Amino acid sequence: MSMKVKKVKGFRINPVIAMEFERACRFLGLEQSKVIEELMRDWLDKIKDQLTLDDFMAKDRPNVTINLTHNDIRLNLIMAKIAKIHPREWIRELDMLDVSKMDQGDRMRWSEQIAKVLVEASKALQIAQLQGLDEYASLLRELIDKARTKLEELLYHS
Repeated sequence: MSMKVKKVKGFRINPVIAMEFERACRFLGLEQSKVIEELMRDWLDKIKDQLTLDDFMAKDRPNVTINLTHNDIRLNLIMAKIAKIHPREWIRELDMLDVSKMDQGDRMRWSEQIAKVLVEASKALQIAQLQGLDEYASLLRELIDKARTKLEELLYHS
């Protein structure tokens, strides 16, 4: 995939810094444009939460207001990930699960399902803790504890 390159002119910078930059790039064997492009990309990533759609729209067009911040979007994605796990349903199911009444095939199927839920719940717990979602983190911890206990029980009976 070839990308069009835009030639940028008109940057005014301190000549001493420019000379040191040119010398460093030459010494390291780096293309100046690639280094500058990477710095621009890093800077844009760093400030992306500060940008709005209005910053990119022509001034003569109507403004569009979107009331979701980057954090709102991240929170929605986290909540969706937790909802897909169905922690309360799994907790109820694990509480009612009687391993002693299962045959080998049922134990294998349940072991696989519980192992998958354990992995997903562990990933979701890390994210919930990082975002300070204590209520959901507590629910996920309960699910993880019950799933681990039930999985140990299933493996013991196998």
